Amino acid sequence: MKPLIYDVGMHNGADTDFYLRKGFDVVAIEANPDYVARARERFAADIAAGRLVIHDVALTETAGEVSFFVHEHDDWSRVDVDLDHRFPAGTYREITVRGMPFQDIVRGHRAPYYVKLDIEGPERMVIGQMFSAGVRPPYLSFEANLETGSILELLEANGYSEFQLLGQLDKSWIRLPSPPLEGTYCDVRFDALMSGPFGRELPGRWDTARALREQLDAHAARVREGDPVAKNESHDVHARRTAEPRRRRIFDLSGWLARLRGRGPASLAG
Repeated sequence: MKPLIYDVGMHNGADTDFYLRKGFDVVAIEANPDYVARARERFAADIAAGRLVIHDVALTETAGEVSFFVHEHDDWSRVDVDLDHRFPAGTYREITVRGMPFQDIVRGHRAPYYVKLDIEGPERMVIGQMFSAGVRPPYLSFEANLETGSILELLEANGYSEFQLLGQLDKSWIRLPSPPLEGTYCDVRFDALMSGPFGRELPGRWDTARALREQLDAHAARVREGDPVAKNESHDVHARRTAEPRRRRIFDLSGWLARLRGRGPASLAG
């Protein structure tokens, strides 16, 4: 059985195609019905072979119909536009799609090796739902956003201690290793709409959450200073799991309290 990758936010199917070419099975999730229809036609053979499952849903807190906003820049499409300055009137159309919690999906499939998240906003909710279902893949990635600090805390609490930043816009320089470190080798040129390599084939160095925060803080400072490159630069955060989830330590004080009750003030004093 081939290892499994979740492509959460399939978009135009470029990442799904890459993962299939690398020899992985794929569970893809996409809310835009146009992209779903094209993918089912494009990947018909992989679907028939059981290598690809496509869920045509938006990821939500509860199941039911939800509004989905399809932006003119379709890679920005998302469920919630209230706090997004990129959605002025006339730049998007509203459609109704089926919403489903992520845990309902992951419980229907085997454990993934890698989870790619590119869903324009609710990454923390989705990661939390995945962890609540008991699923903690060796590798995952998500787009850095306003909740990145909170997401890092959640990841650290669930055994992820190594991180990398990968720029989204220019990945044309990346060449995959041969022999491969993940799956089978394929010659691919990554464009700006692809998530790029993952896992052991990432080109950078794994670092701590603290170091990652410092990198993100430095980038934010450049944006505030008006750096034109930084203003147009965005990143994916890759995380590697290295330990078991942290558990609250519950101390059993019953024996100590029993001994305390049997001792007088003088004994307590020394």
